[in-house]
Amino acid sequence: MMVVRGKGVRGLQGPPCALLAASSCRFHLLAIVQGHKYDCGDGGRLDVLARRSSDNGQSWSAPRVIYSESDATKDVTIGTPTAVVDQTTGSVFLFVARGFKTLLLLRSEDEGQTWTPPRDLSQSLVPPEWTGVWAGLPQ
Repeated sequence: MMVVRGKGVRGLQGPPCALLAASSCRFHLLAIVQGHKYDCGDGGRLDVLARRSSDNGQSWSAPRVIYSESDATKDVTIGTPTAVVDQTTGSVFLFVARGFKTLLLLRSEDEGQTWTPPRDLSQSLVPPEWTGVWAGLPQ
């Protein structure tokens, strides 16, 4: 569980950390969660946040928003983040759901430091009769 106090985040939910293999014997960890701006409800403003560790979890970077579509005039639900690491290439694939209706994919080639713009996978992967979409297990 990622704990952030005093940063404008009311609650956090997320799956376990993604293990990123490093070129040395040390392991890099990437903790990715959905951050609840106002409360711990399932909707409203949810952003995807991350923290990184390059020393086996002994210390962590400050939390940062890695994906959001919200701004001062609208709250957008971006949730159920699920990361998959390709252990051969080191690519990190991050699946997220927008408004529980749309499935998006982001990719990082530098251990989660930067991310590609999202790619909408809904048309090819989500049947029209589905009433909800989660990128991973519902939190």
